[in-house]
Amino acid sequence: MTSNEQHYPEVTVLMSVYNGERFLVECIDSIVNQTFTNFEFIIINDGSTDGTGAILERYAQVDDRMYIHHQENLGLIASLNKGCRLARGKYIARMDSDDVSLPDRLKMQVHFLDKNPDIGVVGTDFNMIASDGTVWNPPKFFDVPTEPNFVKWKLYFSCCVCHPSIMVRKTVYSHLSGYRDEFIHAEDYDFFLRAVSYTKISNLPHVLYKLRKHESNVTTIYGDIQQKNADIAVQQALYRTRGTSISLDIVKGFRNSSLIIDLEDAITVANLVADLCNSLIKSKNISFFNRVKVRNDAIRKIYDIYANYTKKSIFFLMTIVKLSFKVNILQSLLILQSILVNRFRRLLDGSTAMVL
Repeated sequence: MTSNEQHYPEVTVLMSVYNGERFLVECIDSIVNQTFTNFEFIIINDGSTDGTGAILERYAQVDDRMYIHHQENLGLIASLNKGCRLARGKYIARMDSDDVSLPDRLKMQVHFLDKNPDIGVVGTDFNMIASDGTVWNPPKFFDVPTEPNFVKWKLYFSCCVCHPSIMVRKTVYSHLSGYRDEFIHAEDYDFFLRAVSYTKISNLPHVLYKLRKHESNVTTIYGDIQQKNADIAVQQALYRTRGTSISLDIVKGFRNSSLIIDLEDAITVANLVADLCNSLIKSKNISFFNRVKVRNDAIRKIYDIYANYTKKSIFFLMTIVKLSFKVNILQSLLILQSILVNRFRRLLDGSTAMVL
């Protein structure tokens, strides 16, 4: 190993903080006490006006792995992009100032990326915690998929990767030019949707991160803007995948079938789900097991799309049957049998359909 190789850390932990003194000590302690130690910790103090700066400087005086950059308030996207440019590590691990990383997080993510050179981004499973650190109830809002092809499929519908838990190859950040300004509050989702066109994304099945839920979360304050920009990010991803433009109304129904109120839109969305499913499962790189998972998930989505219409006419039931066979062949025989017996029993008897 050369002296240069010894000098540069393997990992850069990157964090931006704005007025984060409330949870900052617990957050920083969770990083400096990691079992993996070959890292630098770049923290962008984004114009904080509380005691954040003083806390950061105290840590920097006793731990030479910490690099504090004080700046005027530029926002999260500009701060993270600056941190990515400053990063010297081969891998960049994100961290949020109100969260907690479990002790083996960095070690397990480095080991995974070292062993899987085709994976460019790896997140982790996580627990939701409340302001006081207790486990949040209700539990987290999604179960993390682990296999890259299934992650790619799920990303079309929702952000199934916990952003602050990720470790990314620096080459991926460089190739994608980091985060895009126009996707404020959904910059992570847009990043993942672009990344899957360049590399593979996975999640470790181990809980290695604690995501704190409190009144100042972005989703709580800026939920409407976040939702709008997430829809646009998916719209652009679908265009990159299919080469045709899709209206935002269709994208909204594609991501949340409960928003569909028009039958024609329902048919359009169902066909879109089916087409995406078929294009993904034709890949030579997807295993039989994950091909089945994608097919089954697509069928469930199609059934959900039509659930509100099956009570109106037997025609809608027949539409579901036809679309199910388009998505799947052999397996839809078994699934349709179950669905017909359970969900549509009342429909076939002339009454309202049963919702699973």
